[in-house]
Amino acid sequence: MKKYLIAAGLLATLSACSSGPSLLERAIIERKAELEAEKMLAEKEAEAMAEQFSWTYETEEDKMSSETSYFASIVSPDVVNLDFPYEGGSYLSIYLRKTGNESTAFIYISEGQLHTEYDNPTIAVRFGENKAKNFSVSESADNDAQYLFIDNANDFIRELKASKEVLVECMFYNNGSHVFKFNTEGLKWEH
Repeated sequence: MKKYLIAAGLLATLSACSSGPSLLERAIIERKAELEAEKMLAEKEAEAMAEQFSWTYETEEDKMSSETSYFASIVSPDVVNLDFPYEGGSYLSIYLRKTGNESTAFIYISEGQLHTEYDNPTIAVRFGENKAKNFSVSESADNDAQYLFIDNANDFIRELKASKEVLVECMFYNNGSHVFKFNTEGLKWEH
């Protein structure tokens, strides 16, 4: 019986060698294909991530005045984990809005409460390699603590357009200060 098994094994090996690539060659070919597929998947994931954290644009028409508002927004890939009840990760966004001749800029946190010092309501912003600047901010009209409006929106937007990268440092209620990095390259804002 043992002789038959050995003979069958040799026969299988010989037929594998004569009819095409060896087992080792097939394993190498399969591994190359797997690596190529993994590379393609990683590239697609990187593209999706870059798209998720790049500028998006919208327009909105006011139903009463028929006036069009233009928006641009970007989300930072940085996430902070705040204390209860905001667990799960919070993302900061920068929004630009133009209605008529008025431009506004504001930041928005997905979860949490933005906070400033009572006597110095500012956020620190660093455009590229320049020194950080403090921008005065105001609360939203409805006192929603997820928003802070930048008082000098025109200067902020001008510097934003000229920068490829922006860092924003802001404070959170009972959670200290955190810095968020934005890849702001490619902003199209003519409005």
